[in-house]
Amino acid sequence: MFKIPKLTQTFKFKIIIVGDLGTGKSNILSRFSHNKFCLLNQSNVGIEFRTKEYQIDNSKVKFVI
Repeated sequence: MFKIPKLTQTFKFKIIIVGDLGTGKSNILSRFSHNKFCLLNQSNVGIEFRTKEYQIDNSKVKFVI
Protein backbone atom coordinates (compact mmCIF):
# COMPACT_ATOMS: atom_id res chain seq x y z
CA MET A 1 0.00 0.00 0.00
CA PHE A 2 1.28 3.48 -0.77
CA LYS A 3 0.57 6.83 0.82
CA ILE A 4 -0.90 9.68 -1.13
CA PRO A 5 1.32 12.73 -0.64
CA LYS A 6 -0.27 15.79 0.86
CA LEU A 7 -0.80 18.67 -1.50
CA THR A 8 1.41 21.64 -0.83
CA GLN A 9 0.52 25.23 -1.45
CA THR A 10 3.01 27.72 -2.79
CA PHE A 11 2.72 31.34 -1.79
CA LYS A 12 4.72 33.93 -3.72
CA PHE A 13 5.31 37.47 -2.53
CA LYS A 14 6.92 40.17 -4.65
CA ILE A 15 8.38 43.11 -2.77
CA ILE A 16 9.86 46.29 -4.23
CA ILE A 17 12.25 48.40 -2.19
CA VAL A 18 12.76 51.99 -3.34
CA GLY A 19 14.68 54.81 -1.75
CA ASP A 20 17.36 57.44 -2.05
CA LEU A 21 20.98 56.71 -2.90
CA GLY A 22 23.04 55.35 -0.01
CA THR A 23 20.17 54.41 2.29
CA GLY A 24 20.97 50.67 2.56
CA LYS A 25 18.55 49.01 0.15
CA SER A 26 21.19 46.55 -1.09
CA ASN A 27 22.23 45.77 2.48
CA ILE A 28 18.63 44.90 3.34
CA LEU A 29 18.62 42.43 0.43
CA SER A 30 21.98 40.99 1.43
CA ARG A 31 20.91 40.55 5.06
CA PHE A 32 17.65 38.90 4.07
CA SER A 33 19.02 36.51 1.45
CA HIS A 34 22.53 35.68 2.76
CA ASN A 35 22.41 36.92 6.39
CA LYS A 36 25.39 39.21 5.67
CA PHE A 37 25.78 42.93 6.29
CA CYS A 38 28.64 45.00 4.89
CA LEU A 39 29.23 48.63 5.80
CA LEU A 40 31.46 49.21 2.76
CA ASN A 41 29.11 48.34 -0.12
CA GLN A 42 29.67 50.09 -3.42
CA SER A 43 26.77 51.98 -4.91
CA ASN A 44 25.01 50.17 -7.71
CA VAL A 45 22.88 51.58 -10.47
CA GLY A 46 19.97 49.59 -11.74
CA ILE A 47 17.90 46.73 -10.47
CA GLU A 48 18.84 43.94 -8.11
CA PHE A 49 16.76 40.79 -7.49
CA ARG A 50 16.98 38.24 -4.70
CA THR A 51 14.78 35.26 -3.87
CA LYS A 52 14.35 33.25 -0.71
CA GLU A 53 12.12 30.26 -0.01
CA TYR A 54 10.81 28.96 3.28
CA GLN A 55 9.02 25.69 4.04
CA ILE A 56 6.25 26.18 6.60
CA ASP A 57 4.28 23.05 7.44
CA ASN A 58 3.09 21.78 4.05
CA SER A 59 3.39 25.12 2.28
CA LYS A 60 6.18 26.82 0.42
CA VAL A 61 6.60 30.56 0.83
CA LYS A 62 8.73 32.34 -1.77
CA PHE A 63 9.86 35.97 -1.56
CA VAL A 64 11.08 37.82 -4.64
CA ILE A 65 12.61 41.12 -3.67
